[in-house]
Amino acid sequence: MSPPSGFLGIYGQCNLNRVGSNTYPYMYFVVVYSKDIHLKEKIEKVLGSSDKITREYSETADAEVLIVRQATSRTSGYYTRPKDIIRLLDYTLNIFDKYLQ
Repeated sequence: MSPPSGFLGIYGQCNLNRVGSNTYPYMYFVVVYSKDIHLKEKIEKVLGSSDKITREYSETADAEVLIVRQATSRTSGYYTRPKDIIRLLDYTLNIFDKYLQ
């Protein structure tokens, strides 16, 4: 099976947030397609909002990018527990399977 046209990858990124002497992982996933796939329109017309997951879109001259991350507030949400990492990855892969192939 070959990847769909324009698909450049799904990537995971983990930042380490330090608070005092503690370190907290913050994980998110990035879906990248080449330009003119209309990533945001494809996804937003079929998915509603989620209280626990944030989707952010951006474009460069060559690519369209979707970031899937845990919802945060000014004071909480910057620590991604293992169960939430699994939930975010599952959510990201489901978006790919259902809407982007």
